[in-house]
Amino acid sequence: MKTILCIDDQQDSLEIRRLFLETLGYRAITALSGEKGLRLLNDGATVDLVILDYKMEGMDGLEVARHLRRHHSELPIILLTGYTTELPREIKSLADCIIAKGLPAKELLRAISQIVGDGEKSAAPIPPDRANQLLDVSLRHADRANGFVRRASEESRRVYERLNSQINERQRRRPTRKKRKNDQISEGRPGRSAT
Repeated sequence: MKTILCIDDQQDSLEIRRLFLETLGYRAITALSGEKGLRLLNDGATVDLVILDYKMEGMDGLEVARHLRRHHSELPIILLTGYTTELPREIKSLADCIIAKGLPAKELLRAISQIVGDGEKSAAPIPPDRANQLLDVSLRHADRANGFVRRASEESRRVYERLNSQINERQRRRPTRKKRKNDQISEGRPGRSAT
């Protein structure tokens, strides 16, 4: 059975990836940071492939990839990222494959299959408990994303209301041209005349 090390600092993403890979016949090991992933390898974990997130707290994907190439040069790396247009050239040369987050799972599976071969397929369908686990984790991930979008939307609304209020306040304070002209006349100063 092929073993895949998944390194990501998002627990839900790791859990979904692990369940998905195991369902397809791979053995999946997860690490919640670059440091933990490298520690697993340095402690003797045998893996056939690393799936690595690029943007992580602490040691990012570039640092992990550099370390992997120095100390485990034969180990293939699939880099997952939401920053495909902003990647440094170096990471592109270190990773065997770069996949944009948000692409269908079949793209990741195609890359895995090309690099390490197919998982050990079983004739049996996905067991109900495994399907329920995958669904639960996916729903938690979706709820978390929805919460983030809702909070961002609320914050945007508050910023818009604050800016709109400031604009309205400035407009109330600023005298109109007609009022300025009337004030100048009442103070005995002639207004500008059109010539």
